[in-house]
Amino acid sequence: MDKAASAKGRPPKSRLAPEVYFLPRRPLHVSVGIYGTIVMAGIGAGMVVEKWISARVEEDGGFVTLGSKKEEVLAVSQE
Repeated sequence: MDKAASAKGRPPKSRLAPEVYFLPRRPLHVSVGIYGTIVMAGIGAGMVVEKWISARVEEDGGFVTLGSKKEEVLAVSQE
């Protein structure tokens, strides 16, 4: 009887995996839509920032300044 029991061997080791690994996946078209929307929002925000920077440069007369240096540049350019 010992031979019969040992011939079967040990049962396969069952691994307890957390449920986090098995979250439901979204369909492909939904994922593409979500990530496409995020990318397009980033591109749109970049275009708005670029337009704002261009407006600031035109407003300052072609000088790119930060903060209080604007008054100093205007005073030097007027002299």
